[in-house]
Amino acid sequence: MTINVLFKIPDAVVFATDGMASLLEPHPAQGEDRIIASVADVEKLLVLSDGSPRGRSCPVLAMFNGVGTLGNGTIASELARFDQGGTPGSGRRRPTETVQEYATRLNQHLRDAEEAQTRRTGMPPRPFHLILAGFDPPWPTRMPPQVYQIKWARGAPAPPTPWAVLHDGSGESLSDHQYGSFCAGLTESPARIVDGFDQDLPLKTTRILAGLGTPAAPPGLLEQLIHDARREAPAAPALSNQAVEELVMKYTKLILSELFQTGGAPLAESFSTQAAINYCVFLAFAAYVGENWSPTRSMPPRIGHPLQVACLPRNGAVQLLRRVRLDVNLTEFSRGAA
Repeated sequence: MTINVLFKIPDAVVFATDGMASLLEPHPAQGEDRIIASVADVEKLLVLSDGSPRGRSCPVLAMFNGVGTLGNGTIASELARFDQGGTPGSGRRRPTETVQEYATRLNQHLRDAEEAQTRRTGMPPRPFHLILAGFDPPWPTRMPPQVYQIKWARGAPAPPTPWAVLHDGSGESLSDHQYGSFCAGLTESPARIVDGFDQDLPLKTTRILAGLGTPAAPPGLLEQLIHDARREAPAAPALSNQAVEELVMKYTKLILSELFQTGGAPLAESFSTQAAINYCVFLAFAAYVGENWSPTRSMPPRIGHPLQVACLPRNGAVQLLRRVRLDVNLTEFSRGAA
């Protein structure tokens, strides 16, 4: 899977993604896809609308994971085609246009492309996840960067509008914004560092405590506790099954809220731009380690590719750091020793 990490501070946003794509084939015996080959140096991070005929740069950073094509070439070429005005309603970001307005136009373009491919092939191109970030006008702006995502999941309709990331409401107030990291694709290892636990752990805990919620499924631990209490106190008023389920979910939520409280990243607001870059690369490396160096990994490792990194500061001058290598091998040690 792809590594997508962003890190947001008030004055900048940093994107980091790997340049490796996997070619898959179905594996019926195991019930999942199998990697048959890996392709290096795939362009997964782009700078859109960089520069303007009026001299005002209003760039948007974009990175993605999931499907590699919407039927008209690669995802990168499809995004570039939209930004260059290749279809009605498309075109580069206007100096007065917010990131949300630009992302909404792009979302409609991608939905149209998805619909066209579905008509041709009989199935929608899923899953797909695109993350966009930039600064809103007026210039110079005092507001933090705006981040949005367009995410298509299997078995669900494409969302009509992009979703905000790391801000609430309109994002027009400083109090709307949060700072820190956001990860997509490979998220387990970065979540252990940022949140202190795997992102799947609350769901696993819910299943243990409350069961799977179907009549044929075995009861969860809390439901078993209630049934044991019934047997120990037969004179107590009988609880209906619905009352038991409501009680189970009430205490499951209380337990989860106590176990998995996260305070976000309070220090991120005071990070320097260089610290944001360093931390973003560090989280990408953590995802890389979790993907490749796990003793239980059974698939071929995704190694030998550079990390694509871009930083968009408040002044709009995008900084690209495209040759950050994630792996260390023996030949590098040998050259250093010589």
